[in-house]
Amino acid sequence: DTGLTGGGVASGGGTMGAIRIGTSGWDYPEWVGPVYPKHGVSDRLRYYARLFPIVEINSTFYRLPPPSVAASWVRRTPAGFRFAAKFPRTITHELRLVGAETELRRFLDVLGPIRAAGKF
Repeated sequence: DTGLTGGGVASGGGTMGAIRIGTSGWDYPEWVGPVYPKHGVSDRLRYYARLFPIVEINSTFYRLPPPSVAASWVRRTPAGFRFAAKFPRTITHELRLVGAETELRRFLDVLGPIRAAGKF
């Protein structure tokens, strides 16, 4: 047990929420060997979720996946696992957060399966 998902962290005047440590993404070929076994890992997300309690979905910055992909991420991770999704660049860089309501709704809808599972 790494202890990374333990209780709250003391902070001056009280307790903050749990600190979760993870990485940005999980599917990197150069991780085969150092992180993933060289043979026998067909589902890197499922294996990653055994090592870390959270992952950033980096790909959402570039394009949104279909909701079915988000649902598969939920099924392949254990209870208590969390996702942090990067906002799409259309929201952050092109619109600069101004008038981005439609894009924000689409982003939240696509990630609905993750939200519904309580994994955000």
